[in-house]
Amino acid sequence: MMSGILDLIHTGDDARLTDQLGLPAPYNEGPGDALRHAYAAALATQRGGRSVAEGLGDLNELAEKGGRWLNSEKARIRGGNDDYNSESSRYATDMDYKNNHLGYEIGELTDNQKDALLMILSQM
Repeated sequence: MMSGILDLIHTGDDARLTDQLGLPAPYNEGPGDALRHAYAAALATQRGGRSVAEGLGDLNELAEKGGRWLNSEKARIRGGNDDYNSESSRYATDMDYKNNHLGYEIGELTDNQKDALLMILSQM
């Protein structure tokens, strides 16, 4: 089962990951997404140290936020909705940072994928 879960984490298939673990929906910005963020941050911490992991995590979040901003500006110019500053967009970013932080801490406490995953799952 553990290798199947790791495969789903690596593919980014939050729906199947959430279902396999018996976690509640939603799939997007839900428990599967939280698990992926924490797991990636834990592995990055194990492999490169916390400061490197935090730098990579921050860059990833900035890139995601920049992409949301760009899409929002395009939609606004075309007369659509501006969801960049929406409460749900801010919540998603805050949740990602929180889960990354959990992963950094777990990465400092563990030295392999399996232990990191088990510790993250125990926090969910």
